Amino acid sequence: MSLLDCMFDGVSKAADHQMRLFLGEHYLRLQTLLNYASDDMARCLAGQYRNLKQTARELIKREEDALNHFMSLTHMDPTLNAE
Repeated sequence: MSLLDCMFDGVSKAADHQMRLFLGEHYLRLQTLLNYASDDMARCLAGQYRNLKQTARELIKREEDALNHFMSLTHMDPTLNAE
């Protein structure tokens, strides 16, 4: 990990690493670029929400196989479905 990566992405990457160690295959991280939307949550405009929804739809479509696989693992593990 370069110094710039550490400065900009260090906390996120550390959390991702820890969750993978802790949860193993029961952890799935999905990440995407915000090409159409801003991550500035102070900009509560209708267009912003529409753009975030579009970005989410694209992410779900792109990661459909990974999501289906993850959900199948979750449904097979009785400890995750305990009430």
